Amino acid sequence: MDYPLSKNEVLIKVEMCGICKSDVDAFTGKKRTFLDDVVFGHEFIGHVTEHGSEVNPSIMGKRVVVNPLVNCSSCKACVAGTENLCERFSVVGFGKNGGIAEFSVQRTDCVHIIDEKISAQRAVLIEPIAVAINAAESWMSASKSRLVLVGGGTIGYLICKYLKYKQINRETTVISRNKKWRELFRNIGIEAIEDFNFFDGKFDSAIECTGDEGILSRILKQIDRGGHITLVGIPEKGRLIKYRKIQDKSLTISGVQMYNRKQFEIAVTLVSNGFDASEIFSSFYPISESHQAFKKLIYNKSEETKIALYAPGNERVGMNQ
Repeated sequence: MDYPLSKNEVLIKVEMCGICKSDVDAFTGKKRTFLDDVVFGHEFIGHVTEHGSEVNPSIMGKRVVVNPLVNCSSCKACVAGTENLCERFSVVGFGKNGGIAEFSVQRTDCVHIIDEKISAQRAVLIEPIAVAINAAESWMSASKSRLVLVGGGTIGYLICKYLKYKQINRETTVISRNKKWRELFRNIGIEAIEDFNFFDGKFDSAIECTGDEGILSRILKQIDRGGHITLVGIPEKGRLIKYRKIQDKSLTISGVQMYNRKQFEIAVTLVSNGFDASEIFSSFYPISESHQAFKKLIYNKSEETKIALYAPGNERVGMNQ
């Protein structure tokens, strides 16, 4: 199969691609955030096999991770280094073809070279780690002491693990309905409970990772005055916010939109230096069985935490290395 390349693009032979909750929501139609017939997958790594006419040929054969945020590079936000706020950005796997395929064509400025020695399970988490870094930095800027994190999945776990890596210790409670996720949090020393109804303590900060309106309402009701809320989860649709609660309690709310280029590069460096969260993977499937993997996450989500897909010729990446 031919893959036409523009002058600034490369062809990547995919090694592994993680499945994100946003992929699952797009797959089910719960959130219409993609173009028709687009190839999903924005958390992926691979090797460069071809390049466009204006790409430095030294990139040939290099192992790379893809930054899926495709920005314009010229608007006010991009010039300021806040590429995640680009006026014309698109996301690989939603606005253009992604990594759940044997090959993927990407812009050369969206790829970062990574070491061959890094296991695929670690390297494929670079993208969600970048999201976690942005969320953690937003939360850290508030300098609060008692944290409740709601939605203990991949991003929530990576936020907590990153904060521990940075040796930032705060009293933290994670709320997650998934037993396996709760066990993972407890294994790194984080209190984890099943439901908000089991929590009656006070907290002055919250990180919301579900996008659920009911959860946000509960946080607004229970958080201390002067508290800080970091919004990471993507809501199903626009909702009315209870402004009176925000005003009466003098709350600060910050939104987290993916990450900028610098934060993605920090994630690459972090993983290159040994940061490892690969324990979150519960299953690996070949890309040819991606539909089965998605269905597993939809219908058997209590049995799964994180699933990754591997491309032909990479069967061993689904094994411990």
